[in-house]
Amino acid sequence: MLSSTEKILSVVVLALTLSVGFSLIQYGSAMDEMAQLRSEQAEHVDMVNKEFKQRVKAVELENIGQGKEIKRGQDMILANTKLIYAKADSLGNLIDDFIINFPKFLTINVHASLLPKWRGAAPIQRSILNDDKETGICIMKVEEKLDAGPIIKLKKIKIKFNDNAGS
Repeated sequence: MLSSTEKILSVVVLALTLSVGFSLIQYGSAMDEMAQLRSEQAEHVDMVNKEFKQRVKAVELENIGQGKEIKRGQDMILANTKLIYAKADSLGNLIDDFIINFPKFLTINVHASLLPKWRGAAPIQRSILNDDKETGICIMKVEEKLDAGPIIKLKKIKIKFNDNAGS
């Protein structure tokens, strides 16, 4: 027969064996749950990647041929700018010296650029065509020479990459 010490040791060994077995079962269950979560996470990542690729493809399809349209628009702006610029020198002669130097009032001009960079005609188009990062509006005193008067006030405006002369 077993002594009482051997009986206690047998019970302890049995309890430890059951405890280890139960822990192994819990460990296996936890590992199965983690594998399931990894699988679901991978499926989610795959789904997000697929959706992103579809959106990129849709944007690419929308923009096919835009380069030709942009180039044609730039050519039209350039042609109009050259025409307007050719006439710009005559604009200065449209205002009579009497009005420019009228003593009671200040004759002002609102110019659509940050002077003196784009004096003359089509300053907005020229700012965009030259990839300027900002443009603006100047209020200046009118003098005989075109866009040459002293600046009274100016306001700077950032040019965004998708801006055009109409925006």
